[in-house]
Amino acid sequence: MADAAELTEQSGLDYLAAAIGTAHGFYQGLPQINFERLKEVHTKVKVPLVLHGGTGIPAEDVKKCIQNGIVKVNVGTIIRYTYLSKIKEEVEKRGASIPPVDLMDPYVIDPIKQVAMEWIRTCM
Repeated sequence: MADAAELTEQSGLDYLAAAIGTAHGFYQGLPQINFERLKEVHTKVKVPLVLHGGTGIPAEDVKKCIQNGIVKVNVGTIIRYTYLSKIKEEVEKRGASIPPVDLMDPYVIDPIKQVAMEWIRTCM
């Protein structure tokens, strides 16, 4: 963990996303999060910690990460997936000639809001 402390001090990093077993994108199975490494990094560095790829991590594990120093959780994968899958559903229902502006209606926006709200509640 001395490497992490040295890296943040010498580079002037604002945030650090340490390798603790998470990654961006969808997981094949559950990620094996190294909570001990997270705790150790948190005690050694003076910058906020970021969690790579929160999508697919059980809420209780996300909460445990937050309790051990994570201040930012990346969940873009599930938000993009929700957006694209809802657009696909609407195009399939209403046809490919649908005006693009019509795709930004409650059929798309509300599911994205729901996913975002679930993540906000998880991270509180």
